[in-house]
Amino acid sequence: MTKVIELSEKCQFLFATACLLPLFFSLALYSLNSIFAAPNLRRMMDTYLKVGYVPYSPDLSQPGDRRRFPYFAARCHLPFEIADPSKNYDLILLTGSANLSLWLEYKRKNPSTKFIFEMVDSLIFDPNLFFKWFKGTGRYVIGKEKKWQLNYSKLIFEWIRIADLVLCSNEVLKNNVEQINQKALLSPDYLESEYSLRKNNFELRDSKMNIVWEGLSSVLSFFFVYQDLLKEISPFCRLHVISNEKYPVVPGIYYKNVSSRLSRLPIETIFYHWDLKTHNEILMKGDCAIIPINPKIAFSWNKPANKLVSFWFSGLPTITSDTPAYKKLMDAAGLNCYAHNQREWMDKLRNLYKMNPAERAAIAETGYQYAKKHFSDEQLDKIWMVAFNAVR
Repeated sequence: MTKVIELSEKCQFLFATACLLPLFFSLALYSLNSIFAAPNLRRMMDTYLKVGYVPYSPDLSQPGDRRRFPYFAARCHLPFEIADPSKNYDLILLTGSANLSLWLEYKRKNPSTKFIFEMVDSLIFDPNLFFKWFKGTGRYVIGKEKKWQLNYSKLIFEWIRIADLVLCSNEVLKNNVEQINQKALLSPDYLESEYSLRKNNFELRDSKMNIVWEGLSSVLSFFFVYQDLLKEISPFCRLHVISNEKYPVVPGIYYKNVSSRLSRLPIETIFYHWDLKTHNEILMKGDCAIIPINPKIAFSWNKPANKLVSFWFSGLPTITSDTPAYKKLMDAAGLNCYAHNQREWMDKLRNLYKMNPAERAAIAETGYQYAKKHFSDEQLDKIWMVAFNAVR
């Protein structure tokens, strides 16, 4: 009996060892990766002893803060501080909404400080005369610019010219920036963690397909450009809108409730207040997502494809206008889910409605896999490493 017990204990030891070996190998591999990755960060910090960041919002709550440099810095344990113009820095990351005239003065006084300029919105495409001739005055009056700028566009172009590196959100923007400054890098937003919930049921709940849209209320006017389309699809579609509650009739002065504005649309519409904690969950109510853009507004037409990537991470089949960024991404993923005009929009939505659940799921899977491969946190970490190394 004693020998049997001893043999049993030996077997248990061998079995436990065999089970633990994979864990030991995984830990060893993780340690090796950390060892080889750490020198890059150490070299980075050896080069930049002090990094300053000029945020989109003081509390880092805006999408540009949540989804860009601060997110990367947290992932890589990279120390930085909110930039103070009275202090000296080795490197400053300057965002497009910052007090650009103040930091231009700083750059002239501190020529050795390197600047990465985040040109992640399509401001250089805006032909709006108000933007060109009056935005500088408005920003100066409310204290967002230290110096008055007659032509605000010139200030943006000056920063593109002198920056040590310009981060661009899409290829079209990058190609235009490179005509002024060759030091430009494509830099998408981190979206994977913010859109971590993924749709897994593609059965229509009733006779209507639920189409969902998410975005700022300031661009809701696009839906009124597509009123004929909305009326035509209303028998088989229901619209869900996730946005902020107030619509800026006169920005900063006069606002209206979004829900009252949406009630004028010729389609059954359900409004949800956008909240960081719940918006991804609300997206799961949709059978598909839509991104209609007005081609007559250059600023919007040339924006990056962030919204499409976020919908893909959420596992939603998505139909978009054929903007340069959306069309390029769709083509790369092998999806023909963009529309050139309202007739094409109608055809795409009707076809999606008539598909069986497996077909809708296949479209969603293709988009998700493409987003995961090209826009995962790990992939975007590499781009930020390239950015820092480029200005060393």
